[in-house]
Amino acid sequence: MAGLETILQKIALEGQQEAQDVLHDAQAQADAFIAQAQADAVQILQTAQQEADQQAQQLLERGHSASQLSFRQGVLAKKQQLIQQALLEAKEALLHQPAQSYFRFCLALVVKCAQEGQKGTVAFCARDLARLPEDWENQMSEALQKKNAALSVDPVAVHIEGGCILRYGGVEENCSVEALFIAEAEKLRDRLQVLLFS
Repeated sequence: MAGLETILQKIALEGQQEAQDVLHDAQAQADAFIAQAQADAVQILQTAQQEADQQAQQLLERGHSASQLSFRQGVLAKKQQLIQQALLEAKEALLHQPAQSYFRFCLALVVKCAQEGQKGTVAFCARDLARLPEDWENQMSEALQKKNAALSVDPVAVHIEGGCILRYGGVEENCSVEALFIAEAEKLRDRLQVLLFS
């Protein structure tokens, strides 16, 4: 029996290590995606900034003191528009990435947002439910073991663009991509403002 216990312990340790590796890989991919999205947003904004600078120069050459105020307001509006455009393009890029990397992002999101020691469900939009990897629920269960949490996939779709909704009884935690971008919008705008216009 001691040999069997040794084998079972070895299997359990290997399973824990594999779960750690999956979680580490998912976090690394999520970080890499965010870095790539930020780099893409910077490139988009730099190109747009060049266009805005050219437009601003034309306005300045035609302007006078009253038009200078209008010019500054136009530049500010254009910058805000460019930042908003970059955020929208980053969100779209996240929503339309390949299923494997998208669901690794979702796994990292669920692990980050899951309430410790709680049981509940995770709900996806119809598009994501249809393409959910077969072993995703097992990956999620393994990844949530550290938090002593348990979530199952709700078979009923929710009306979100992407991401998920965590439910614990009557309490919902909105982890949709839209909610994440809204929650982080001010920080992202500030970072883009510093990167592009300082």
